Amino acid sequence: MAVTHAIAVRRRLPNERPIRWLIADQWTYPDPVRRFLVAPVMRFVIGRIARVYDFLTIAPAALGDTRSYERASSIRRVLEAARLAVTEGWPLGLAPEGGDSQDGTMMRPPAGAGRFMLLIAKTDLLFLPVGVFTEEGVLVTRFGDTFGLTAPPGLPKGEVDDWATAQVMRRIACLVPPSLRGVYGDGC
Repeated sequence: MAVTHAIAVRRRLPNERPIRWLIADQWTYPDPVRRFLVAPVMRFVIGRIARVYDFLTIAPAALGDTRSYERASSIRRVLEAARLAVTEGWPLGLAPEGGDSQDGTMMRPPAGAGRFMLLIAKTDLLFLPVGVFTEEGVLVTRFGDTFGLTAPPGLPKGEVDDWATAQVMRRIACLVPPSLRGVYGDGC
């Protein structure tokens, strides 16, 4: 909400479309009890929230191949939304980590996040890194510079995902205090 508000305040264009967020269509749980009891309820709740606020949803990569058709379909929807965002000039938001760490520090996004962001980048949508944190009881949103994302030529296919993820996450890490940078603490 803080990022959405900060972007809206800075853009101040009449009749413009607000940021459209991309969210996972359900939470994933490692234990079978929550996976079978809580996950379906949360999927319903998240779906309802997404419809009310016009969020884009995507099947989480953590589900593996169990919903591969839905995941592929949702990726196509996201890419179409990214193309539309480029042509119409509105922002598309996503949180690459897809969750929170136990200690509040940055963590690695799930496998495939980097490849997914490269797909989005092929639509010519630029990335705007944002760090959100509290400092002395005040919520802070700190924005970096926009950037494009293109894998370097000759990068081995097996390294593309990690490379792209690191490019995005290091830019975000530089916007938060060193104590919150977690696994990306050495990138600034």
